[in-house]
Amino acid sequence: ILRLSTPKKKRNKDNSNSFAIMGCYGIGITRLIASLIEANHDEFGPIWPKNVCPWQVHICVLNSNDDQVRAKSLKLYEELSSNFDVLLDDRNLSVGKQFADADLLGIPVRIVVSPRNATEDFVELKLRGEKSSNNVSICDLKNFLSKFYS
Repeated sequence: ILRLSTPKKKRNKDNSNSFAIMGCYGIGITRLIASLIEANHDEFGPIWPKNVCPWQVHICVLNSNDDQVRAKSLKLYEELSSNFDVLLDDRNLSVGKQFADADLLGIPVRIVVSPRNATEDFVELKLRGEKSSNNVSICDLKNFLSKFYS
């Protein structure tokens, strides 16, 4: 049973009694985050707007046991970390699981380093919310990210 006490009365400037009233309808951080996700999502998860994303770049390392793949991904992480907030996912999981987790995080830019591109001068780039990905050279990647986040 919910029992409410009688509100306390307060005296006004004219010495009459009135009830104290308080209301708080502020926009807190949790409401803002929920609003952002509600406005920017798809069936796979949130799509963070680029000006409020927790990380700007998500590097997915496929087959992190391969020395060439690991070396390239770490080098790319070091290069990009100087200018961007980067998340490196080097867990030894299946491709599908890594991509599903990347979609759930909602980071705007996903970069894939795999055995297929480990010896080349390109990476696979995918923007969150788009269906297709593109192969992009490392130099073009840095230019693209600078323009994308400016």
